[in-house]
Amino acid sequence: MLFGGAGPGFRKHKKLDDPTMLQGSVNDRSPPNKKITLFRSLFRGRKDVYPRRFESRTTGKTGYSPVCNNQWVLGICERPCVICTNCQHRVLLPVTDDVIHSHLTRKDRRASIFVAGVYSMLEETCFFLAIDLNKADWQDCSGNMEVKLFGLCV
Repeated sequence: MLFGGAGPGFRKHKKLDDPTMLQGSVNDRSPPNKKITLFRSLFRGRKDVYPRRFESRTTGKTGYSPVCNNQWVLGICERPCVICTNCQHRVLLPVTDDVIHSHLTRKDRRASIFVAGVYSMLEETCFFLAIDLNKADWQDCSGNMEVKLFGLCV
C-alpha cells in the first residue's frame, strides 16, 4: 500500500510497512490513525488472525486464544464440548484497525478489557522479538541466545 502525500511526516510513495516512516512524527497528540499505523508497522505479524487475552472467572487462569466470530454464539458454538481447533464453525477474525485501537485503549466496543496478541511468525520471517527475562536467574539464559539485529549479533 502506498501513500501519496497525506500531510506532514508522510513522504510520497513510502510503503506502509516501513517502520521508519512515522516514528519521528507520531506523538501523544497525534490522531489515532497515525498511532495505529505506527503500531502496525512495528508489531507486524499474521494479518488473518489474532489472539485475545482471556482470564477464567473460575480458575483465574490467563492466556491467549485466537478470536473466532462464532465464539459463544448460541446454536453455533459448541464450547466447551468441542475444542475450537476441531470446530466446524470456526471463523477466525483478521487484525483490523479497530482491533489495534481497542488494544491501544485497552477497551473493546462493550467497554470490556481488551488485550490483543500477535502471531509474529510469518513463514520464516519475524519482524520483532519480545523476551520475558524476569526470573532471578535471567542472566543464565542470555548466554544461550544469539539474536541478529540489523546484521549485528546482540
